[in-house]
Amino acid sequence: MKVLRLILEIYKKNIISSVFLLIVFTVSIVYASLSLGQYRYITYTKDLFVQSNLQNSIFYMPSGFSMQITNWTPEEYNAELNKVYDNILDYSAVDSITKSPWTIGNIQIYDDELLKGYPIELTEGNYFSDNSTSLDKGFEAIVGGQQYKDVQVGDTIYIPLYDMNQNSIPIYVIGKTPDILYLPNFGISSTEIGTQYFLQQNESAIILKHTPELMDYIEQYTMPSNLPNFFVNIKEDCTEEEKAQLFNYLDKNGRYTTYEKILENSDLYISDTAKATLPIPLFFLFISTVALITISILFVLKSFKRNSIYYLCGCSRLRSYSYLALAIGGISVIAGIISGSIIGSMNSMIGSHMLNLQEYIFDQISIWSIVIYIIIVLIISIGIPYLVYRRMSPIELYRRAQ
Repeated sequence: MKVLRLILEIYKKNIISSVFLLIVFTVSIVYASLSLGQYRYITYTKDLFVQSNLQNSIFYMPSGFSMQITNWTPEEYNAELNKVYDNILDYSAVDSITKSPWTIGNIQIYDDELLKGYPIELTEGNYFSDNSTSLDKGFEAIVGGQQYKDVQVGDTIYIPLYDMNQNSIPIYVIGKTPDILYLPNFGISSTEIGTQYFLQQNESAIILKHTPELMDYIEQYTMPSNLPNFFVNIKEDCTEEEKAQLFNYLDKNGRYTTYEKILENSDLYISDTAKATLPIPLFFLFISTVALITISILFVLKSFKRNSIYYLCGCSRLRSYSYLALAIGGISVIAGIISGSIIGSMNSMIGSHMLNLQEYIFDQISIWSIVIYIIIVLIISIGIPYLVYRRMSPIELYRRAQ
């Protein structure tokens, strides 16, 4: 209790500078963490793409799926899209196609190629079994997001199919994902495609594995939709002539971009984002650190007279230094706790619609970045009074105070 009173006495004598430093520190750390979250999202999409087994693929954007789509029924749209798939799969250079998931509301249906390219991140439960259909319990599914946070692995739930008769599909939950979902979505069409365009934030999702039984069940009541753009996976042992025939068809019927070009665009975007978003937050952190050093020196200077009295009354050099170091370091620790709590609750606030941050990732790296910065700041703040007091005897300190 006495130690706490002595530390609070230091703050009392420096109330304005202490509050100023706490505010500046907290705002700077949160601001820097937001910029880091934006940068982390871009690098995260690139890391996923590099690990997606799409190294021998091209991203294809077929023509004919623009304004006229509005005049098609879902059945006509799917029929036209299947024609595109069949035409491409007929080429001997093509191994397979990786498509976006089929969707119905929150339901997303992954085929084997998509599961192989973009595996689902699990927080609990199991992945799909070889036979993912069990009508006794329901179709195996992995759920995630705020809407299904109270659903437990092993539960059976019924999800509406949004058809005219309000039918539903039985779902047997085998696994759960993080609350904030970034799932594959290949709907973008652009001349400068980067990996950041291949993911979309989903508030909640139910992910099913594509099987004939599942599709037969759903198509009784409604027609799932899919996006027209997709990856064409090329056989490694195909000839240059076979590739040329495929590329000739793709050129005539749409646009495509290569895996290498996508990575090149992503690297450029990462570089531009870093230049645009990181300098100002880093500058604020620098200003905060300078402010800490300045105010730490101020604390030390103001404590000369008081500590000289403590010395003469028998207080050891170590204890006197410790009180001052705890007071200076306490500001940065409190700022770290406040900012860490804010960043740690970002995902919950995004999931509950309190914040609308579409392309940000806040994970353990965000928290550890704050911890590492606070440790560095603590070393600086504690080191300043140590450097001042380590060679000063009680008499020298008293003389300096006078």
